[in-house]
Amino acid sequence: MKKLLALSIAILMLFALGITSHGYFVREQTLAYNAKASTRSVGSVERAAYLANEDGEVVIDIGDGDESVDIIAPGETVYFKMKTPQNHMVTHAAAVSGVSITPSWNIGGDLISKIEIVQKKFIDGDEVDYCYMLAVTAKKGANLSSVQDVMGNIVLKKTSGTDSSAPSGQNSLAFTLDIRVLFNIGYEKGDFSEIPKKPMIYSDTTSGDMEFTFEALEGATFQVNTRGQQEVALGVSDTPISAILNRYPDAELTFFLGNGGTFNRRGSLFLPADSGSYLYTIDSSNRLTLSSEQYSYDTGGFTLSTNTLGRYLISDRRLDSSTSTSEDIYEREAEDFTSTTEPATPSGVIPPPYSYTTTPTIPTTKTNPGTGAHA
Repeated sequence: MKKLLALSIAILMLFALGITSHGYFVREQTLAYNAKASTRSVGSVERAAYLANEDGEVVIDIGDGDESVDIIAPGETVYFKMKTPQNHMVTHAAAVSGVSITPSWNIGGDLISKIEIVQKKFIDGDEVDYCYMLAVTAKKGANLSSVQDVMGNIVLKKTSGTDSSAPSGQNSLAFTLDIRVLFNIGYEKGDFSEIPKKPMIYSDTTSGDMEFTFEALEGATFQVNTRGQQEVALGVSDTPISAILNRYPDAELTFFLGNGGTFNRRGSLFLPADSGSYLYTIDSSNRLTLSSEQYSYDTGGFTLSTNTLGRYLISDRRLDSSTSTSEDIYEREAEDFTSTTEPATPSGVIPPPYSYTTTPTIPTTKTNPGTGAHA
């Protein structure tokens, strides 16, 4: 009896998940023993971290093939798949309803803006799943001049709840999971003339007149004087935004998505394009505005005077004015993007009751175990 009591109170299970080598963020995790645990309960989180693409779908494994720790940029969110004790993805809302999240940081806690549990669309090749994930977001706007360590523990705790589909004695959804994490926030630093897709800190401030090229768009250039320039994070992505692609299926679209890196001085940004193309700016809600810059047949593209790496769309045709200037269409575009970021729940998957923040105590939402409806 004493052994059983000690087992129910004190035994911790250390999960060494059988995952091929990644740059692991989760270094270890312990799950308090629960003899009545349901097969749908939370048992662990996957050690490898994932990033979302421009549409908010979690698709990118950022492990680098060894045990080193990868760097995430300020404002980025990393996602960890939550797993059941049988190592399946957690897909039922009741399993995460009422979970409290309590972080305890040793180093770098001030660089974290929030921790939550969210439902995300996960793409692995041709397979698409909707599941619950632990999301850790780095504080936005921290233009760090060096990479900073983040280390600490995140405790997930659910004190009640039962799985109505499981037999009595094996239907508990309660759990306590202690996760040890170690990773870096910041940007890699370098002296470069080709601006990469993933932001890096440009640290050569003595060159004077510079001509940058772009990994994301061949033939694009940015001419600017960098003398006296403070260190600045620079990056441009060419990853398409599907909400825009889907709206204009017949157009040939090229995306030039700058990270907003700003220079002290204005420079000349040249974007090459086919004859007769149109240029649009993309705002934070993915709304399009036709640029006042006209296509130049002399240069073969568009030339803009700017000091910021902004977000642009090049189209082979003028996009329907009703979808690029009308306010109500703008709102629909923003809604479409939101629905892509937090995708509609497919049949058979219960939608999340809410996202959980880092507050120590989170009110429990009562869920009908049969329907997933909330009281």
